[in-house]
Amino acid sequence: PEYLLNLSNAQMALGDTDGAKESLTSALKMDESADVLYMLAVIAETEGQHKWALSLYQDALDKAPGFREAQAGKDRAKMLAKK
Repeated sequence: PEYLLNLSNAQMALGDTDGAKESLTSALKMDESADVLYMLAVIAETEGQHKWALSLYQDALDKAPGFREAQAGKDRAKMLAKK
């Protein structure tokens, strides 16, 4: 899962969002970690899917309550989902 998470970061940097989603989905099947859920939320948010992003950020926080980036993402997605 760690390799796939790193691969997804590289894919995102190269603009390959679809590839990153595939890598993260594969990682999620192996281990539903807060980091993988967070990265999927980031992708959902960039695609304008704010309600799905909000749900994924919350899932990440459920697994890692002190995850600051996920909390910030959740707060942002909550505001954007209301629009």
